[in-house]
Formats: sequence, C-alpha cells, structure tokens
Amino acid sequence: MNKNNEFLLDTPRISFFLRSNGDKQKTFMLYCRVTLKGTKAEFSLKEKIKKKNWNQSLQKYNGSLHRTEYISTLIETVTYRIKSLALMSSFEVAKDLVIQLTKTSNKVVYVSDLIVNYIEAVKHNISAGTLKNHQIKLSNFLKYEKK
Repeated sequence: MNKNNEFLLDTPRISFFLRSNGDKQKTFMLYCRVTLKGTKAEFSLKEKIKKKNWNQSLQKYNGSLHRTEYISTLIETVTYRIKSLALMSSFEVAKDLVIQLTKTSNKVVYVSDLIVNYIEAVKHNISAGTLKNHQIKLSNFLKYEKK
C-alpha cells in the first residue's frame, strides 16, 4: 500500500446527521459519526435543530444568519478537532478517538491552534489547491477571531 492510501485509511471519515430526541416540537439533535479503519462511533453535538432547516446531502444548516454561522463554525471546529486528534495520535478504533475527543479537560484549546496543527500534519499529503484553501480558511478565521 502506498503512502497516500495509508494516509486515507488513517484519516477519519466524518458525517453529521439528525436524530430524533422525542421532542414534541419537532426538533432533532445534531450528531457526528466518525468512521476510522472500518469502525464507527457517534456522539451528540448537543444542538437542537429543526429538520426543515437541515440539508442532509450537504450536511449544512439553513436558517437565520446568526444560527447558520454558529452551526457551520461548530461543524468545522468539530471536523478539525477530530482530524487533528486522529493525525497526532494513533487510534485503531473510532470509539477511542471519540472518547478522547469528548473527554472534558481544564486545558484551554484554541481552534486556531488545532487548525494550524492540522494543516501542518496534512500539508505533504494533499494537493496544493487544498492546502491553499485550508490556509485561506485559517487566515479568515484569524481575522474573524480578532474582532
């Protein structure tokens, strides 16, 4: 197996979906599913979303501008955290990765540091265009963070 195939095998696949929480107001909980080396694990992002505002095929929220920005940022942050954690540690099963991700700690973790670490870890295994896109997102995030 060549280096690129090994990288793809070790990179977790991440998807987001809604699950009913028995709420009579027709809201659903937003969940994340992580697939790593053929194993799967799920966890809740603890966000209630109306089904009509969720586009499953695009895995995006469509609602008020403020809420859309919040949910999009949450999804991006969780995605970067999962990928960063997976690349910096050697997890064999998705459940261990999710346990480590959802473990509470008093250590302050900055999203910008996670993104920088992720870009550094993958820059040799991705195309120049993808690397540039990640760097642009980081630059935009840092500008937004300073406001």
